[in-house]
Amino acid sequence: QGNLEFGVCRTNYTGGGRSSSNRKKSPAILLGGNSGEKTPILTESTPLGKMLRARYLGGDRSTSVPAAKTSETELQKMLAALISEAKICFKNKAYTEAIKKAKQAIALHGQNFDAYYLLAQIYANLGQYARAIENCQRASEIDSLCVFPYYLQAHIAEEKGDLATAKSYFKRIIYLSPSFISAYLELGNIYRKEGQLARAIKMYNSSCEILKKLPPHTPIEQHGKITARQMLMDVKKILLTLYSK
Repeated sequence: QGNLEFGVCRTNYTGGGRSSSNRKKSPAILLGGNSGEKTPILTESTPLGKMLRARYLGGDRSTSVPAAKTSETELQKMLAALISEAKICFKNKAYTEAIKKAKQAIALHGQNFDAYYLLAQIYANLGQYARAIENCQRASEIDSLCVFPYYLQAHIAEEKGDLATAKSYFKRIIYLSPSFISAYLELGNIYRKEGQLARAIKMYNSSCEILKKLPPHTPIEQHGKITARQMLMDVKKILLTLYSK
């Protein structure tokens, strides 16, 4: 079995659901697929929350600068820079340097979803699945509604031949984000592999209903960035094959 290959991803993805309304805006890193660079997989911003209490320097408050606020701003800039550099290293497969920068970001701010998720993708690409899963779990502790760590773990489980666990993760993704196309397709593929054709057809039909509602040229990034129209045509071909059996 070869190692998984994931690219920097965005956390924006085609589809809505619970996760889209509750997800904290953070620079994300996506599996080279439908969530794309976290615009997804990539408008990049890291939510830090209130890390420091605002205190003012002495003097006139109307002209003085909040010391803590200034420190927080600098910290945000440092974190954003480290994550951005780590993603570039990851994209270029400079994994050692990417790991170093992601860990530096965590040292600065422990509740860093993007850093943990990036580490998870790196370790998955290196075939170090135990470490990948550990970092997925840490990312989910920070944001339990984001589907991407579950998506990565589903692929790891499938790579290891644990289809039951993979199906469990894909079902969780569908629960959290009912319009996440890739989960339906992946689950349909597993059912098809297992010979559960009725369930496979149900999953493919569900994906078709979602695809029909999208603008034709919407990129489905977790599947090679093909468009919604192309993906719909491909799924319909699969359905024709299944219906003929």
